[in-house]
Amino acid sequence: STGTLTLSLSITDVNEYDPAIVDGSFSIDENTPCCDIIGTIDASDGDYSYTDLDIPLLFTITAGNDDGIFSVDEETGEIWYVMDLDADVVGSPYSLVIEATDQGPDTIKTTSGTYTITVNGLDDNPPVCTE
Repeated sequence: STGTLTLSLSITDVNEYDPAIVDGSFSIDENTPCCDIIGTIDASDGDYSYTDLDIPLLFTITAGNDDGIFSVDEETGEIWYVMDLDADVVGSPYSLVIEATDQGPDTIKTTSGTYTITVNGLDDNPPVCTE
């Protein structure tokens, strides 16, 4: 004898993968007006598309920004600076530790990467001659 059985399956997604950050570097010329975007963090998560608007990676600067010169957009990963940069004054290069956190359905996973930002000095101070 044969019969028919109807099954209902429920599949629950789990957070299997840690986010991944590709270490990187950017440079910017000194005296560039404040608040330009320097670059964007290269990151991914094997569980989700980085561009998935429902479950994005969230970014923070966790080290290397003691002077508060740089900021990162929490959702887009864009790094920008919040004050004028002068290579004769600032401590270039900067080594920023960036943390990426996923928003997994069960456990949240985090990883870190390093971005080096170099402020390029320009010949902006005229020579001074003394007798």
